Amino acid sequence: ALYDQALASFPRDTALTEARARAMARRSPPPPPTVREGAAEAILTPAAAMLAARQSQFALAYVRLALRLDPDRVDAWMMVGDLMGAAGDLEAARAAYERVKPSQPEYATAQSKLAWSYQGADETERALEIARANASNGDPVALLTLADLLRTNEKYAEAIAPLDQLIASSPAPDWRLLFARGAAYERMGDWPKAEADLSAALELNPNEPDILNYLAYGWIDRGERLEEALAMVQVRWTPIRVRAPWSIAWAGAITAWASTTGRSNSSKRPSSLRPAIRRSTTTWATPTGRWAGGTRPCSSGAGS
Repeated sequence: ALYDQALASFPRDTALTEARARAMARRSPPPPPTVREGAAEAILTPAAAMLAARQSQFALAYVRLALRLDPDRVDAWMMVGDLMGAAGDLEAARAAYERVKPSQPEYATAQSKLAWSYQGADETERALEIARANASNGDPVALLTLADLLRTNEKYAEAIAPLDQLIASSPAPDWRLLFARGAAYERMGDWPKAEADLSAALELNPNEPDILNYLAYGWIDRGERLEEALAMVQVRWTPIRVRAPWSIAWAGAITAWASTTGRSNSSKRPSSLRPAIRRSTTTWATPTGRWAGGTRPCSSGAGS
């Protein structure tokens, strides 16, 4: 029961998952650490602090020392991979991630980081190959990475399946997953499904700027629910209004034009009221290092 309560708050905690599985199988707890293993664990604490403070060279020295004491320390190899990747040494980073074995709880996260290292080097096919293999057993971290990579590479239709799995298996509705799937549907041109997911995401998180922006511009671009959409755009941009005078003015102009003419079809608008919208990528942090929320409409000047 205690493990279930903890996992409800931290569903992707691999240590908790492993401990619960061990308890359910009535296996013995792991043996206490040896002196060398304990020393390695103690050394990693200041290493993590240095890493957070971006003191990479000092952090790497401490992590290397920890690995001299305990060469099988998985979290240390993950830190080496992160440090070497940040330094641009992709070969060393990949070698570190590959030290994590399939039987270890951190394997899915390590493979996700490995896949992203290839994506960052524009080796898209290799990145997707690793991500697909990693997600084959339904691990949530792996599915999330696969969906993220597919959408990053504009393979929106393929991204729906892993997102469906994540949404179906999530213990509670997650607005980020619904937003990601809605964004993918929108890019596929399936607005009814996109609108349903985006609206559901907004119900879960009514003040999230990205949802407000995406859903509002979806309505405005289609000439639907214009007054509601204008209010949402204004809310979305209120904290940074200085950056959005054109955005709010354009949405207001569309609403006024529709009210005056009695028309809302976007194809009938004067060319001066047609949207100039560019799209950018939103990401959220996850255990894999990324969590793409998909692309969203962003206001821009007519000439951008």
